[in-house]
Amino acid sequence: MKKHLYSLLLLISPYLNYAQPKVTWGDEFKLKQGSTDLSIIKADASGVYLEEFHMVNYRTLWEWKQRKSSTLVKLDPSLGEVYRKGYDHELKGKEPKTFFFIRDKLYLFAVGYEKNEKEMNLYAAELDKTSGNLKTDWQQLSSWDVSAKHSLLALRITPNTDTSKIVITSTDFAGADDSYDILTLDADLHPLGKPFHIANEFRHDLFDVEDLIYTSVGNVVVVGRVYGEASQRRRYFRQYSIRLYDSTGKMKKDVQTDIPGRFLANSQVVQLNNEIVVAAFFTNDRSKMEINGLMVQRLDAATGNLITSTKKDFTVGLVSQVENDDDKDSQSVKTNKDTVRSIGSHLVFRNFFVAPDNGLVFLAEQFATWTSSYTYSYNVRGSFSTSTSSSQMFLSGDIYIGKLSPGGEIEYLEILPKRQFEEMAGTLGLGSGMLLSHGFFDRTFSRPFFSGFGCLRENNMLDIFFNDDDRNADVVQPGKKVIQLSHFHRSTCFEVQLDMITGKLTRKALFSNKDIPPAMPRLGVVSNNTLFLTGMNDPHFAFKSKLAVGKINTL
Repeated sequence: MKKHLYSLLLLISPYLNYAQPKVTWGDEFKLKQGSTDLSIIKADASGVYLEEFHMVNYRTLWEWKQRKSSTLVKLDPSLGEVYRKGYDHELKGKEPKTFFFIRDKLYLFAVGYEKNEKEMNLYAAELDKTSGNLKTDWQQLSSWDVSAKHSLLALRITPNTDTSKIVITSTDFAGADDSYDILTLDADLHPLGKPFHIANEFRHDLFDVEDLIYTSVGNVVVVGRVYGEASQRRRYFRQYSIRLYDSTGKMKKDVQTDIPGRFLANSQVVQLNNEIVVAAFFTNDRSKMEINGLMVQRLDAATGNLITSTKKDFTVGLVSQVENDDDKDSQSVKTNKDTVRSIGSHLVFRNFFVAPDNGLVFLAEQFATWTSSYTYSYNVRGSFSTSTSSSQMFLSGDIYIGKLSPGGEIEYLEILPKRQFEEMAGTLGLGSGMLLSHGFFDRTFSRPFFSGFGCLRENNMLDIFFNDDDRNADVVQPGKKVIQLSHFHRSTCFEVQLDMITGKLTRKALFSNKDIPPAMPRLGVVSNNTLFLTGMNDPHFAFKSKLAVGKINTL
């Protein structure tokens, strides 16, 4: 009897220490008319900080123009509003770039164009977190010459992987060759060493940088897609390039990702602890929209040396069997097999976690976005005119959840079916003028708002949160018909618990979005076992929208 009791305790011990999530929502408040984006930028013991930005019209001597205007919103730990601060007066002709937290400091970065000198300058000022007011004057951090014809400067400000440094990355897309200038600062805005330059042999128009990862040991990983030139105005995807550079811009490692007879469809590079994880999906036929396997490499972050490498075809044996009422090899099982063989190539890695046994848990999602345009004619007093309207479409599909052992073997691969669809009026442009957003630099918008998923870890368990149709409440495996969700104000936010050791999934409804502004789990921020998330009732921000901030914790 004691032996059986001991075995039972071992079986359920991961769940005994797991607290059930608690959901708390703050009061609703309104956003400014014309708001185009909103995001939580920080949550700590002092409160929750949100950034909202919108475009404002202003008049010059000759014409009307638009510029970006940002607002900082602070909530107290109980999710009540403390202040809402705009900075149009303080900017005085500068354009806000981003709010940035580092250690106990909060900065506002801004750019300004000097027409006479034809320079683009970057400035920063420290903000008082208590009031939102400027604590310091503007400090110029860097300057770029944009006098060249058709100059297109791209600029992004990010932390390194351990958030101890501020990294400023820039490039000019008007140049023929692909290169990047990198400046690192400490928490007091002091330069850390000299700025350095990274260059490669690729042409700018034949190389798309997808990510630049600044490791805690000072190295830089550049991830990009290399294209070939099919004709004067067309190009085709050739291969991925993943390279490791030191803090002087010298290349240390060209990570070999080639698989004979296979082609990488997409990839993701992250740093976890002292390792760099390179994960990619590959296809057997580049001309088909199909994923046939997975490659994962774990590298030493300091040297780039290979620790483990995994290359695995997707087979039916890797996926859990489909629930079947009559326990026969019915159509539902056949559907599961067909799903595995025809995984769409729009499969994107979203999250990586180090498992308790030092294995690697990854989550990927089917995702696609495209633009739809419609031109229509109308008659005004006998005169025919045409007008064109455009919308941005977002489709977020199944979640792929897998685990690699410390030795690199695939222990399980689960598919969590879902289908979320969003349509946003207007399109997301790449930018204009002297500043350009593209690839790694194109991180301006938070769309889609309500699709996707968020994660919260607690010991051996991982909570996955997403909005779904109530009719999909019992779907945890492929084989059942999934109802597409497009009306998020009628949806429910579900919680799926993943046992990271066994791969077991358990699903339950967490809260309804019918009586609150629909939640946006994908855009949540995790702090101290708590997932902070926003809810919003108007995705188009056409009028003053209602917003609420909530938190999900396991304490």
